[in-house]
Amino acid sequence: MNNLDNFEKQLNIKKERLLNELKTFTIENPHQKGDFHAKKEVISPDEDDESIQRTIDETSVATEHSLEDQLGMVNRALESIKQGNYGKCSNCDELIPESRLKVIPEAEFCLSCGK
Repeated sequence: MNNLDNFEKQLNIKKERLLNELKTFTIENPHQKGDFHAKKEVISPDEDDESIQRTIDETSVATEHSLEDQLGMVNRALESIKQGNYGKCSNCDELIPESRLKVIPEAEFCLSCGK
């Protein structure tokens, strides 16, 4: 198994982990692939709990967006493997060091571009 196969395997494992995590507290939008919506969790009908409810909702949405962003990066990396340009910086087209890809296989930028 070569390094590219290893990276693809890592990315697919990460993709499944992210999808499973998203499924625990979101519903996938049936009309737009890769778009999820946090489920509304009602903790109490008591008005005193309104601020707690708002905090829970905001946290769920923030977590959802973070996981969606990570999933998008993983999907773009998997697509770049298919297209034969995996490991190239999206900004400057230089090769991303293998040491960086081993830590962050979905990395889109080299260290110089620092994004």
